[in-house]
Amino acid sequence: KGGEAPQSIRMGILKPKAYIQGGWEKYRNNYIFRITRQSNALLNFSFKILIMKLDIELLVELIKKGKNQYIINKETGQVFEISNKILDAVEDDYYEHLTNEEMESANVLKEMWEGSSKYEFIPKISEGDLINIVMEIVESLDKEDNLREILMEIVSSGGIYKKINYLIVNYKGFYEIYDKFLTDYLRRKLKSWALSVGFEIIEPEE
Repeated sequence: KGGEAPQSIRMGILKPKAYIQGGWEKYRNNYIFRITRQSNALLNFSFKILIMKLDIELLVELIKKGKNQYIINKETGQVFEISNKILDAVEDDYYEHLTNEEMESANVLKEMWEGSSKYEFIPKISEGDLINIVMEIVESLDKEDNLREILMEIVSSGGIYKKINYLIVNYKGFYEIYDKFLTDYLRRKLKSWALSVGFEIIEPEE
């Protein structure tokens, strides 16, 4: 749960950085995405949505591998990745240093900042999500499993991002367990979000 965006105001309008930081992490790099029914892999960060049907499996992989916040155009299916560089450019109203792709993303952010209803943020993985995922893993383990105690300590002591990354590197077999539960959790979260904003879902083929 991200909470409300801080009310940073310039000339009576909410700054885009404040708008995003209310519920979304701030990261770096910028790409433009589309998602396609025909694609079954991430190819050059370029995808397409057919008839506004979202391929949840591709979207899950995008969120798992991506590092920035994403905005989707609900009318075309185009997805934009928003970096710190773009946030700063829109906030400062200075764009000369942006590439063409970054400029396109900046224009989208600006439109959204000004109240356009064409766009939606695609949910990211929050700290609350990670706690839920860890607890689902805990509930799946035998009571005698040493990993249960380690994960309960992670949940109770904070700093969950760093501690999960530490376990992925140092605890044999944890990555496979975590990746399975993360993928399942993201499928549920993104499917619920997609349906709530009016997308249809491409169901995986049997």
